[in-house]
Amino acid sequence: MILVVGATGLLGGHIARKLLDRGKPVRLLVRQGSAYDGFVTAGAEAVIGDLKDPDSVRAACRGVDAVITTQTLSAAMARTTSSRWITSATTT
Repeated sequence: MILVVGATGLLGGHIARKLLDRGKPVRLLVRQGSAYDGFVTAGAEAVIGDLKDPDSVRAACRGVDAVITTQTLSAAMARTTSSRWITSATTT
């Protein structure tokens, strides 16, 4: 399973579509209200969450073999989000 973070954006969407076209199992971390239905129709699994929510990141990472992200924490997000969760989310 490959987790794609940022799939509703231009680059992430392109990557997710290519993976799905190649028959790869794809999971997406998507925010509530984002347009991801087309990916689910094409075979992707969606996990609703946010990079600022450690529990949703852990849920999205559970059972994946690789993570591809085109999304990063902005400086403003980094100031308001503890970076401590990153290690626990990626090692779970």
